[in-house]
Amino acid sequence: MEALFKKYFWVINLVVLSVVAYLIAQTVVDYFATKYLSTESDDISLTASNTQLVLLEKAEGDRVGEVLTRRRPFNVEPEKKEGGDCKPDCTGKQCGSDGCGGKCPGECADGERCNQESGQCELGDEESRQSKLEIKLLGTWVNPVDPSFRFANVLLKGANTEMLEVGSDVLGEAEVVDILPKFLLLKEGDRLTHVGLWGDAAPKKKAGRIRPMSNNRPKASSSARTTKRGRKPKYDFSKGVKKVGDFDYSIDRQMLNEQLADLTQLGMQARVIPNYRKGKYEGFKLVGVRPGSLYRAIGIRSGDIIRSINGSAINSPNKAMELFTQLRTSSSIKMEVERRGKIETFNYGIQ
Repeated sequence: MEALFKKYFWVINLVVLSVVAYLIAQTVVDYFATKYLSTESDDISLTASNTQLVLLEKAEGDRVGEVLTRRRPFNVEPEKKEGGDCKPDCTGKQCGSDGCGGKCPGECADGERCNQESGQCELGDEESRQSKLEIKLLGTWVNPVDPSFRFANVLLKGANTEMLEVGSDVLGEAEVVDILPKFLLLKEGDRLTHVGLWGDAAPKKKAGRIRPMSNNRPKASSSARTTKRGRKPKYDFSKGVKKVGDFDYSIDRQMLNEQLADLTQLGMQARVIPNYRKGKYEGFKLVGVRPGSLYRAIGIRSGDIIRSINGSAINSPNKAMELFTQLRTSSSIKMEVERRGKIETFNYGIQ
């Protein structure tokens, strides 16, 4: 054993020398690190206020401090400007604040209120008046997906049927300001008026939403009467629509007029979505077409895209509504439909 210990005693010497060398090296490193790499606490100034924010101004002198002061990364309260530096700004505003504690010179008309956020005049909360113009609301079409897709079908002076949109002129005496599921809101001079479907009471706007204030129910035709439970009976369109070819149909005029008299109910039979391709309006798509609906009866299926009517391409919402206008007045309609990438031509004869 003693011979073995003497033989490998050099290993013990090597281990001891390694440990001593490591300790010496560590001591030297710690000494120089403390002397040259440490930073006194007095060299760091961290302050935050409404007028100044300075962070660690050590590297590159005052430049870092100036940048951080300007960006204010830790101070969410915006820097207050002096009263003399504020410049009133009413660009694009009809009313409201000018940004400096004052008001923009514009004023809202009667029946309107000022939206302080947008600076625009909006319909007020008061109830509108019944319009005395010779106009009868036949139906409305309000798309919940595209707010610009809102139309009203009206009868003017008991003779002319027209399709109106927001901004349309009515008999040179009023302007359409909004279209709701059962109401047409007009601005006659400085007064807000309305035309209701079936003579409903005036709508009232609350919290940005206009809703009818009355529970009056209209008298519906025999095809549109409801049951005691309030559910609408299923209409048998087979009596008014006859399929005479693969894409050819014959439609009864009286039945069609009854259905078009209530565009709101017709809109519940399918969803109409504007079809855009590469940012351009190319027809409209019908989705969720219900079984037993008028759309199904005339051959339309979910996913179909109506591209043109009587050779006129549908490249705007107004063109889309021409379909319903022509259904009322034309005796024949030729409609181009895209179905699963294939173009089909539907022909309708209305008698």
